[in-house]
Amino acid sequence: MLRNVTMPGHAIGGATVSSVRLLTIVIRLALVAALGAAVRQVLLERSPRRALNGTEPVIGSLDTWAAVPRRPAG
Repeated sequence: MLRNVTMPGHAIGGATVSSVRLLTIVIRLALVAALGAAVRQVLLERSPRRALNGTEPVIGSLDTWAAVPRRPAG
């Protein structure tokens, strides 16, 4: 009475649903990795630069800020 009926969308061009799902997961992971690498690159470009000779403070670092006067104790 029951027949072997294939469901529409079960096989897409010879590929099963599970392989299509695996392919989409791999593509999504690659996109997330590429986006993470792009964000990391932008953040690295915006960070303070190191001095060339290593003895001078980096422009924009806390070492170049003016000293803040403190309140006298008491």
